[in-house]
Amino acid sequence: MNKTVFRSFLLVCVLLLAACASKKPAPTQEEPDTSTILESSATAEESYLDTAEAEQDYSIYDQIEADIVAYRLTSPAGNNAVEKIEMLRSTNPSDPAIARFEQKILEKYLSLVDRTLVRDGRPTKVDLHKALRYITSARSISTDSQMLDDKEKQVLDLLEIYSQQEALKKAMQAEQKAKQVPVEATPTAPIDTGPTPAASPTNPKEVDYLAFQQQDVDDRAQSVGSLIDQISPLIVKHRSPVIIHAQSMRDFRWINASLRTSIYFVDANYNLEAEPHVGPSVIPGIEISR
Repeated sequence: MNKTVFRSFLLVCVLLLAACASKKPAPTQEEPDTSTILESSATAEESYLDTAEAEQDYSIYDQIEADIVAYRLTSPAGNNAVEKIEMLRSTNPSDPAIARFEQKILEKYLSLVDRTLVRDGRPTKVDLHKALRYITSARSISTDSQMLDDKEKQVLDLLEIYSQQEALKKAMQAEQKAKQVPVEATPTAPIDTGPTPAASPTNPKEVDYLAFQQQDVDDRAQSVGSLIDQISPLIVKHRSPVIIHAQSMRDFRWINASLRTSIYFVDANYNLEAEPHVGPSVIPGIEISR
C-alpha cells in the first residue's frame, strides 16, 4: 500500500470516529418516579369527575323547574318534569327536592282543571272530559290526594248533570210526539198537592217557595231556568235544603239538574240537598226548607 492510500484510509477513520462522537446523547437530568405521575393523574381525573357530576345534578334541578313553569309536566315524552324527577330519584331517592317538585306539579294540574271549569263562563262536556284527563295525569304523581278526589267528584257531578239534561231533552221530544195522540181522561183519587205556592212571585229572592207553570216545565222553557238562577243565591246563602215538587220523576230530574247547574255557578263547592215530592196533581216548584 503506498503512502497516499494509507493517508486517505486514516482520514476516513478519523471522520467516522468524529461522527460517532457527535451522535452520543448528552447527559440528562434525573427522570421522575413513574408511580408519582400515575397517582397525580388519577387524582386529577377524580376531581374532574366530581366537578362534572356536581354540575350535572345542579343542571337537572334547573331543568325540572323550567319544565314545571312551562307546563311540560308529563309530556312531551323524553322532555318533561316527571321523567327528570325519576332520573333524580334513581340517583338520590331521599332528595327532599323530589317531594317539592311533585307538589308543584300537582298544583299545576289543579290550576289547569280550575281554568278549564271556568272557561267561557260554563264548561262544555269537552271541557269536563279534558279536566278529567288532567286529573288522571296528576294521579301519576299523587295517587292519594283529597284535593284530586274533590275535583274529580266535582267534574263527574257536572257530567252527570249534562247526561240528565240530554236524557230529559230526548224524553221531552218523545212527550211532544205523544201529545199529538189524544188520550181519554180517567178519574183519579184526590192526591196531596203539597203546599199552596204564590201564583207568580215577582221577586223569587224573597220567597220560600218558587212555583212554575206546568206548561213551562213541559216545554223545558228557558223562563224556568231564569227563575231558578234568581233563587240559587238565596239557597246557597242560607245553606238551605230544598224540596222539588214535580208531577213526574222526569220533571223532577230536569228541575233538579237545572237547579244544580245554576248553583254550581254561584258556589262550585256547595253540596245541594234536594228531596223529591212527586205526584200527578202537584204544582211544580222549588220549596226552600229553613
